[in-house]
Amino acid sequence: MVMETTIALQFQKLVGTAVERHASDLHLVLGSPPTLRAAGSLLPLDEEKLVTPEFLQGVVSELLSKAEQERLER
Repeated sequence: MVMETTIALQFQKLVGTAVERHASDLHLVLGSPPTLRAAGSLLPLDEEKLVTPEFLQGVVSELLSKAEQERLER
């Protein structure tokens, strides 16, 4: 799947940061900065924009099929 939207590029940047910092998880919580879990600690990425509903919806629509999105919304 080719992700080319602005939201997709932002998400790819976050994933790249997670890889660079050897994070095991990327937490996306509405109204909070993206947060990494690395070496058992949570590391907020305060330099990034706060997670918005539009960003999360964009990530979901890029990564999940329509059927998966419908299942998630139930």
